[in-house]
Amino acid sequence: MPGLEAHAYTDGASTGSRGPRGYGAEIYWDGKTEEISGGEQDTTNLRMEITGACVALETIDEGHVVTVYSDSSYLVNCMRRGWYKKWRENGWLNHRNEPVANRDLWERLLEAMHFDVVELSACICETDL
Repeated sequence: MPGLEAHAYTDGASTGSRGPRGYGAEIYWDGKTEEISGGEQDTTNLRMEITGACVALETIDEGHVVTVYSDSSYLVNCMRRGWYKKWRENGWLNHRNEPVANRDLWERLLEAMHFDVVELSACICETDL
């Protein structure tokens, strides 16, 4: 029997290439809606995209079938195509034999994926997070 469903819409926000950035997550689970947001002073948009997904997954209790929606193709493709598996096998080196950027967050995300089913879906959506 499948578990309870949870849906998390996540996003990172930025202007420019580096500086103050934020993330947001809107989570629908257990008959409620939960909004979470935060940020950092000196970071990148990609770090905020991954952080939003981490925070959402860390918030949801085990026993749920979770779908995470993100407009970050890098985040979605990494998980769907299993890039992280190759990175781990290669000692967290990418295909250029360079250290994977944001390894700390990728490891955090993988640890947060403690559910039987986690699906990442790409979406291009505007939110009021």
